Parts: sequence; structure tokens; C-alpha cells
Amino acid sequence: MAELKQTMTAQEIVANHIANNNVDSTPEETIAQIKATIEQNKNARLVRIGDCLFVIKIDGKEGLFYIINGGGGLSYLKAVREFVQKCREAGLVRLRMYVADTNTAEQIAKMVGATDVSFEMDESRDVDPYLMTLEI
Repeated sequence: MAELKQTMTAQEIVANHIANNNVDSTPEETIAQIKATIEQNKNARLVRIGDCLFVIKIDGKEGLFYIINGGGGLSYLKAVREFVQKCREAGLVRLRMYVADTNTAEQIAKMVGATDVSFEMDESRDVDPYLMTLEI
């Protein structure tokens, strides 16, 4: 599968993500959080595909991930599809991600090849309160 062309710097991806999602953070704070996650978790990885950054913590055959999207909708879908494929190739069978909108999340998950999608409410979270589980 061809790698999506990178058109933005990591800093630009983070800045666009913050602006587009009304995130209460600065690009510097978000980048520092990403670095801390990677440094503090030996099984965490940062993956860049196109204008998206994926941070994933791997535990056996599953991974908990989040996405920093700096680009538009079509490039986002292509990047997520490629990320899921790379996870399959790495031997992962289940992915998890916290989301706010279960309907949209389920539609995207199915468009990128998830075979089973479920949600669990995490009442301790104010942002993205649903833990989505994807069988890939």
C-alpha cells in the first residue's frame, strides 16, 4: 500500500487538530503529551500517515489509540484505513479508541474494515466518554 503523502509538519498537524476540534491545549502542550506518552510506555508508538498522527499503546494483540488529524475528511479516512491495515500486519486483532459520537465512529470503523464494533460508556471521562472496540 502506498504511503500517503505528507504535506504538513507534525507541528502543523497538531495545530490544525487543535483548531478544528476546539481542543483546550496549545500545540506545544499536545506535542509534550505525545512525547511523554511514548517515553512512559515502552509499548507505545507514534505512527504518522499522511496528515494524521496516531499514538497507540499496544498490549498483546490489541491497541488503545488516539488520532491527531491535521487534514481533511478524505485524507483522514485514507490514513485511518492504512493505519488499521498496518495494525493487522503487525498482528493486532482488536483496537480501542475513546470517542464522543458513536454513530460517526461506527460508520468510519466499518468503512475502514472493522468487522465488529462495540461501545462502552466511561462515566469518569468528560471528553470522548465512549470506549469503542473494533475487531480488525
